[in-house]
Amino acid sequence: MCGRMTMRTPPTQWCQQFLPQIDPSAFDLDFTARYNIAPTQSVTCVLPAATTTSDGNGWSVEMIRWGLVPPWADELGIGSRMINARCETVAEKPSFRKAFTHQRCLVVVDGYYEWKKTDAGKQPYLIESVGPPGTVIAMAGLWETNTKASPDGTPIRTCTIITTTANDQTADVHDRMPVMLDQKDYQAWLDPAFTNSHALQSMLVPADSDQLRMMPVTRFVNNARNEGLQCVEPMG
Repeated sequence: MCGRMTMRTPPTQWCQQFLPQIDPSAFDLDFTARYNIAPTQSVTCVLPAATTTSDGNGWSVEMIRWGLVPPWADELGIGSRMINARCETVAEKPSFRKAFTHQRCLVVVDGYYEWKKTDAGKQPYLIESVGPPGTVIAMAGLWETNTKASPDGTPIRTCTIITTTANDQTADVHDRMPVMLDQKDYQAWLDPAFTNSHALQSMLVPADSDQLRMMPVTRFVNNARNEGLQCVEPMG
């Protein structure tokens, strides 16, 4: 699964990965590094812009609440149980089916955590891309808009992350991992008019082991309320 993440890379660096569809000048430069992003908090998402501009900037960046709340739900609490969607059932499960067909996004992070059970307790591992500085992971996500769960009917946008079986490297820690889309698949994944379920499902595969590095980190991160550089400090 994927239950905690990091976003320490400034947008001025990682947006290069999504050019020319994203205009760097649109970013809010008031950036704060985040070391322990938890469910129900906001995550950075890339999704189709409402209107594609003439210069090709057809994607937008939004901060979206993590934990999908379907349109029919009347409370936000359901989102805490829907932070992940399994690739094996995402196309059929009623909570995700519509979003999988038309409302796909990329959840952009630069690392995520998994925990391994040991005799001494749960040991956290930070999993990151091996790419050069500024490289981020684009996780396959879905988004929804709900108006029933807010007291005044204000639209609330939420998202979930699709998971698949773990690769050889991460399987020692957990049997699931988030789907990390190949850059060549971004365009089709974000196109709401692209509805070929077989082609979409073919993208939902484990990342190659050589694309990632995994490092045990301090147990400071185990508490979801903790933040800061100490979360990613190597264990020992």
